[in-house]
Amino acid sequence: MASNIFVLRHGQKRILKEINTFKLWQLSDIKIGLIDQKDIYNLWASIEGPQETPYQDGLFNLSFQYPNEYPYQAPKIMFKTPIYHPNINQLGEISLDILMDDWNAALSIQTTLLSIQSILDSPLLDNPIEPEIAWIYQNDRSLYNKTVRMWVKKYAQ
Repeated sequence: MASNIFVLRHGQKRILKEINTFKLWQLSDIKIGLIDQKDIYNLWASIEGPQETPYQDGLFNLSFQYPNEYPYQAPKIMFKTPIYHPNINQLGEISLDILMDDWNAALSIQTTLLSIQSILDSPLLDNPIEPEIAWIYQNDRSLYNKTVRMWVKKYAQ
């Protein structure tokens, strides 16, 4: 029982430290914050679409839900803004190795959000959560880009 209390307290301290470190980075294209000041385990984030990609000019909202065992278990991160992408399904679930099997306690809010932002520019096509979108990305890039821009205009502006 005592070890569970330590993990809980350690996780809370770790999340607060990561939020404060993130604020020091002063990234203009990624923001984070607590949804409720009394609940350290639930955060919001927003990511601007990377420049020179079809996601440019989009603002994408995400939710973070940290398990009590954080940092030893990955947070559950979901897109709240609908997005057309091979690695993100209609429910907002993200297929990213560091959020699944490759999670480790050395990862942080910063590295996780930067990884999510990077897949907007470079989708991971080895094991997409949306195979049809991956196929279009690989075989008809102009249709893919057109569809992404349409979704950005409709949902992310």
